[in-house]
Amino acid sequence: MGKINTSEFLKLTKADGVIILNEKGELLEEAGISNKDNIGAMLAVIHQMVNDFTQEANIGGLHQLVVKAEKGLFMFGKMDDIIIGIHSQDISKTGLITASMNKLINST
Repeated sequence: MGKINTSEFLKLTKADGVIILNEKGELLEEAGISNKDNIGAMLAVIHQMVNDFTQEANIGGLHQLVVKAEKGLFMFGKMDDIIIGIHSQDISKTGLITASMNKLINST
């Protein structure tokens, strides 16, 4: 998989932050993420737990997870050997972020 340009991806999605991790949960790149090491570690654990859940539930591996919260959203998914997470404080951007994430996943 080619390198993801975090600045371009943020511009495309109009999101507030993006974080990219390897399969081990090690930070590869980020833009606009505070507490990046903690967020990265938690993201890796959540990804593994939800992926295990979807496998156990016989619905296949995790494709994407969207977390809608009081003050925004966080979406993440796995593409090849990386985990990418995107956050926005504007929940109305959910569709744009979802479409951009799908485009990125399908281009790999």
